[in-house]
Order: sequence, then C-alpha cells, then structure tokens
Amino acid sequence: MLLFDFSIYTNTIAIDHPEGWEPTGDDWWWPPTDLGLADTSWDCDEWTLELHYGDCDPDYAGLANLYEYYNGQKNLQFFGVWRMEDDCLRLDMSAGVGNSLSGSFPVLISPSGEYLYFQRSRIGEGMPFLRNGEDSTTLSLRYG
Repeated sequence: MLLFDFSIYTNTIAIDHPEGWEPTGDDWWWPPTDLGLADTSWDCDEWTLELHYGDCDPDYAGLANLYEYYNGQKNLQFFGVWRMEDDCLRLDMSAGVGNSLSGSFPVLISPSGEYLYFQRSRIGEGMPFLRNGEDSTTLSLRYG
C-alpha cells in the first residue's frame, strides 16, 4: 500500500536548505506528516532508520528503530518513539544501556517521497549517521 500523504501544503519557515539548493516549479520539498512517514525505512550509508506507525504512547506517532550494518550484519543500535512536530522529526530513542538519542530534527521530504533531507537539531543534537562536522544529510527511502 502506498500512502500519498507525504507532506503538508503550507509555507515553511526556519528550515535550512542545502547550500546552492533551491527548488523550481513543482519541485518543492516540504516537511512530511506523521502519515507520510508511517511504516517507512530510510537508508544513509551503513545506517537504516525505520519508522513504524502506532503501537505506542498516544503522544507519539509510532516506534522507531535505528540499525547499523557492519560485518554483513544488521544490528539494532537504538529504539524508541517518533512523531512530527511542525517541521521537525521528534525522536526519543535509547540503546537500552544508558545511551540515548533525543531531539527534534528539521526534515524535508522530496516531491517523489523517495528522499528525506535530515538536519542536525536546532540546538546541535545529531544522529550517528551525521558524520563529524556534518549538519545535514539526505536519506533514501528503502524498499522491501
């Protein structure tokens, strides 16, 4: 089943677009909605972010898992919950042994729904797939 509720249609403010990047015509990237991200998986280098819809506290949209691939194995590194807050993806995740990832990360989704532009939080929090010195990256929709 393919959902077409990839984005909200309104003006967005406070999102930092990649340098030199400016959409043309109908190529605008917008913040996604909870339903637009429901039951999707996103790849970035050796990382996969899975966003499952439902089965969580009513304050959140669903469950989140962050996997790292190494030595040919898919290893769960962090798990928790997610929701969209305006133009930010709110993630509250734990490694289960004291390590945690928590923040509201500005995101934009491509018109095709196949790419998610992901930024460091406005207070500087990052994710493991944001390498040192990187403030943003693009994740690709994973099929299958």
